[in-house]
Amino acid sequence: MKPTQPGRKAPETAFAKKAAALWPCAKGSLAWVRNRCGRPGCKRCASGEGHPALLYTFRKDGRQRAMSVRPELEGAMRKAIENGRALEALMVECGIATVRAGRARR
Repeated sequence: MKPTQPGRKAPETAFAKKAAALWPCAKGSLAWVRNRCGRPGCKRCASGEGHPALLYTFRKDGRQRAMSVRPELEGAMRKAIENGRALEALMVECGIATVRAGRARR
């Protein structure tokens, strides 16, 4: 099989095309939580209801991190996380293919 781009083999190009289709991507999770604001006169906090907030949680440098996300970005973030999971699965497939190709050369 001929390479589709100079200097690149067909499997690498196929991976690049599949990976590019998964943009934007993110690794982590998204969850609605209820936070306390800390204001002494807040009725929502006093009742235990709290304030809804959307959190993106992820790991960086071995530590769990969290960032608040604006509600209007929820759909885009959920799609990015879904794409990130698909990209991880694609990388596993590539790892398996690499091992199999190495075995076939022996």
